[in-house]
Amino acid sequence: MLFIIIVLSLFFFIIDLFHQVYEGVAITLITIFTNLIILFLIYKKKYTLSKWFSIVFIIGYISILTMLTGKNTGTIIYLIPGVLFPTVIFHNKKTIIVLSIFIIGLFCTLFWLTQSIGPFIELTDEVRVIYQFSGMLGVIITSFLMVWYFRNLNDAYEDIIIEKNESLITSNNIVNQQKLKLEIKNKEITDSLNYAKRIQQAILPPQSKINNHLKNNFILYLPKDIVAGDFYWLEAKKDRVLFAAADCTGHGVPGAMVSVVCNNALNRSVREYDLTDPGKILDKTRELVIEEFEKSDAEVKDGMDIALCSIIGDKLEYAGAHNPLWIVRNGALLETKANKQPIGKFDNLLPYTTHSFVLEKGDTVYIFSDGYPDQFGGEKGKKYKSGNFKKFLLSIQENSMEKQLTLLIEEFEKWRGSMEQIDDVCVIGLRI
Repeated sequence: MLFIIIVLSLFFFIIDLFHQVYEGVAITLITIFTNLIILFLIYKKKYTLSKWFSIVFIIGYISILTMLTGKNTGTIIYLIPGVLFPTVIFHNKKTIIVLSIFIIGLFCTLFWLTQSIGPFIELTDEVRVIYQFSGMLGVIITSFLMVWYFRNLNDAYEDIIIEKNESLITSNNIVNQQKLKLEIKNKEITDSLNYAKRIQQAILPPQSKINNHLKNNFILYLPKDIVAGDFYWLEAKKDRVLFAAADCTGHGVPGAMVSVVCNNALNRSVREYDLTDPGKILDKTRELVIEEFEKSDAEVKDGMDIALCSIIGDKLEYAGAHNPLWIVRNGALLETKANKQPIGKFDNLLPYTTHSFVLEKGDTVYIFSDGYPDQFGGEKGKKYKSGNFKKFLLSIQENSMEKQLTLLIEEFEKWRGSMEQIDDVCVIGLRI
């Protein structure tokens, strides 16, 4: 852009020299002085000032020369490419539009004046030809410089676009490589979790075993993740059937690892220590879990909430750590609360209480983890809560246990809606 200003200024200086040779035009010294001012401003890096000074000088020069020499010299033609000149030296759209409109208006005004008013300086035919030639030459040179400028500008933009495209391609390749790595890692993790799920399922009692010992039952088991911290447990000793719904600290992988420790402790309490009383089983299980976690140098406070039942004949015994027992009898729900201490480390450890009941035909027994009542959902995104859970269980008592399982799943999904499941869910139902 500065190159164009310098070339055009020098061009006007050379034309003035021609004019001086043929007629001795006095403004040649002004042109020299003006060019020196422009070069000085550029040297001082006063680029904005040099732009305005050069365009005022060029427009003023053409206007004065046109008025002095008249219509037959063709100097007004300089203003034709001058309409594009503001687009070369300015970047502000408003400035470009205003200057372009001004130059077009000036061209029309000068054209009218030269048609209406004669020249102030009478020129010979020879000098007039020189003016006309210099005018056409000026238009050609100015037009060439404009084309050259815009061509270079276009090439510069193309180089920038190519560079940006190459940068985007490189970035895209990096993103794709990272995405591929993440997909591979994700698949490896998912495969590992699916394998861990098979291992965890292996420690859960099969449905056939449960049906063999508990004739009319359902088990609702909905892990939040691939593996779970909740688990259900069953062990038969002679005529006695022990079963439990357990909720270990956390969910996912951490919860699943704790569940393996707690499941093993339950098995040892019954099989190795030959315990059958639910309260004593929980006492021993707590002891074994704490003992296992104390093997680590790090302090582990994880543990388990559980509802444990024992059935022999028509007698039901229950002990719980946080998780209660519900019995529905004759349309009423009877709740037995658990001890408010987990299976794990606790400040004031007390023995777990065993509660005994004589069951009646038609009674329905429920034990569960807190995943179902704690689920957020509904219109206001609140917890389902135990109160709603009780009402719903009472409302489905006329249904078979198999149908109750279906209805419980439907109610849970309806309440949850589009919200994320927040915890593992484990509910065991048994009809006497």
